[in-house]
Amino acid sequence: LASSDGELDLALSFAQQAQEYISEHDIHQQVILNFVQARAYMLVGDVLHAQRHAKKVHILSETVGDYVGVIQAIRLLGDIEVLKGELYAAIKYYQTGIQLAMDPSFGWIRAYFHFQLVNIYREQNTLDLAHYHIQQMMILCQHVFARRFYAYAYLASAQILFSQGEMATIQHMLEVVKDNAPAVGRKDIVRIAEAYCVRVWLRQGHMAEVAQWVEAHTQLTGSGPVYE
Repeated sequence: LASSDGELDLALSFAQQAQEYISEHDIHQQVILNFVQARAYMLVGDVLHAQRHAKKVHILSETVGDYVGVIQAIRLLGDIEVLKGELYAAIKYYQTGIQLAMDPSFGWIRAYFHFQLVNIYREQNTLDLAHYHIQQMMILCQHVFARRFYAYAYLASAQILFSQGEMATIQHMLEVVKDNAPAVGRKDIVRIAEAYCVRVWLRQGHMAEVAQWVEAHTQLTGSGPVYE
């Protein structure tokens, strides 16, 4: 719980204390403990310890046939490789994860793997592969377990189209993002979509829309928009 709430030091402290009481033969508890430690270390940027514990999750999960643990370990290992900047290694982990998570109940994590691949391929300007994984996300988003990624898929599409200078269909995609992101508690995605809306308006010379957005934002926050 501490890890989920962002209290990472507390999570690591609890995990270290728990290590003293959990038998090395209790594999399922060892998997949970190492998962918590791997995630906490990853979130504080300690990739060495994060990778060490994620690999333990993978090995222990395979030992007892814990299918979910193996997939979660692959997810962690892929994310750690992204943090390290080792994108080709991350791609291999995410592709493996997609192949393993074929059960419909794992639709959400397959969508996550596709989403991470979209980000990597977009960064590498390999847009044909980015589009392919967006399409896979769209298919999975029809499943209840993966609907949280619906906004992500549309946002990724809009970002690619923007980089290609194709403004015609972006506005609709961004409206879909803004309509769907709040339902899964992602106000940050709404802000990104709004920022892209403004950039589209600026490119199209629609200064009245830009001025309206700035005025509305100022009324809501009491100050002008903050640009990062």
